[in-house]
Amino acid sequence: MTTVNPLTSPHDAIVYLDIKSPYAFVAWQPTVRRARRLGMSIDWRPLTLDIPSYLGSARVDDQGNVLEQSRSDEQWAWVRYAYNDARRYAGLDDFTLRGTVKIWDSSLAHIAFMWVKHHDEAPERCAEDSLLQRYLQAIYPPFWRRELDVENPDVIEQLLTQAGAPLVGFRDYLEGQGRREHDTMQEAIFDAGIYGVPSYVVDGELYFGREHLPRVCWIAQLRKGPAPDVSYGSSSADEPETPMPPQSLAAQELTLPVAIDFKDPQCYLALGPLRKLADDLGITLDWQPLQSQARDTLADLPDGNDRTSRHLRARARYVASDIERYAKSQGLELRGLERSPDSRLAALALSWLRRTCESPETCERFVELVLEGHWRVALDIEDVSAIKTCLQRVGAPATNFDPDEEQSHLDRSSSAWLERGAWATPCLQISDQLFIGRAHIPMVRWLLTDRAGPSPI
Repeated sequence: MTTVNPLTSPHDAIVYLDIKSPYAFVAWQPTVRRARRLGMSIDWRPLTLDIPSYLGSARVDDQGNVLEQSRSDEQWAWVRYAYNDARRYAGLDDFTLRGTVKIWDSSLAHIAFMWVKHHDEAPERCAEDSLLQRYLQAIYPPFWRRELDVENPDVIEQLLTQAGAPLVGFRDYLEGQGRREHDTMQEAIFDAGIYGVPSYVVDGELYFGREHLPRVCWIAQLRKGPAPDVSYGSSSADEPETPMPPQSLAAQELTLPVAIDFKDPQCYLALGPLRKLADDLGITLDWQPLQSQARDTLADLPDGNDRTSRHLRARARYVASDIERYAKSQGLELRGLERSPDSRLAALALSWLRRTCESPETCERFVELVLEGHWRVALDIEDVSAIKTCLQRVGAPATNFDPDEEQSHLDRSSSAWLERGAWATPCLQISDQLFIGRAHIPMVRWLLTDRAGPSPI
């Protein structure tokens, strides 16, 4: 039986995909295009997700009506956003992405994935005529149009035939050696702390999510130039971003609402990139408070050995390390990630400042002051006197700030964001579209400039 180390490969990068993941689907072609352009060799590997173990399960009919489910409201909010998010990026590649009617067992498709790799002379080349890319082309688009039953071995064999892969011996491989190799590989992948797709491994480092593709390519290209930030667009070390001319701005989009939570380090990391976007385009950032769910830290999580507990711990470890490496790239001092503070007072102060101060610049200075102070562990955001001092420093009449009187205003503002589907921060809104995370800035820029220039894929 072939033994594969989940974190090492002779190629430039490892890419883990799952056929049933919408985010893996929309990562596939951008990764292929970048690899071809840079001459990178990619070790493509299947990762069969156990989605119910961490995200609950659900089954719907063809119209999207839920027939049965075991998900919390927070899990449903994430799922709905994820499909909407993936769908808009799939559309830029002219792909249709329809939500699945159930959580599929994609292991048969992935055993065929392994079979194809065994019979492809150079799957790492990412060439259009490679056997592996023909297989992915045969299975991915129709699966997301709801045209395939990937749990049916006959369907899998039809896809192999369509791709030009041999069938002799496949059924035995599917039921014997292939199944054993698949199951052993999946356990090893999970044991290595790789818990989701798309996942990239480059130079022994794990990156979860397509937003890291610019950095993955930067590392594979020997780290030339400054390290790029996360991005779903094409701005990276190999494709410098071209600023859009301010005169191309859509007339109705001169103010960009941004929901933040001071306890979320992702908001601190987004501060600089968002200010750059605003400066480039001459727009105003409307900073609004949102009380989001607390980020899980290792100290908060159960110490069990079940799959759910292990998944949550692996995710928490990864997220913490990811935040730290991007903070380092931005030159930010970021401490105290293990904390789980109550950010209500700071949110109330921002809510009050937005209502009583006519200057957006004053709100922005307050946001900067609180985020920088909190994440340098120089400010106690649970101390009302410290928050009032911040208000005074930005020129606001802090003596007029009453947290109790402001609570109802904050509740209405947060509820409005939550009802629109803002389950995490930072969250940006353009018309009726929500974008969670700074990785969407290229898409936001493109939309704000009335789609001037190439689309962000």
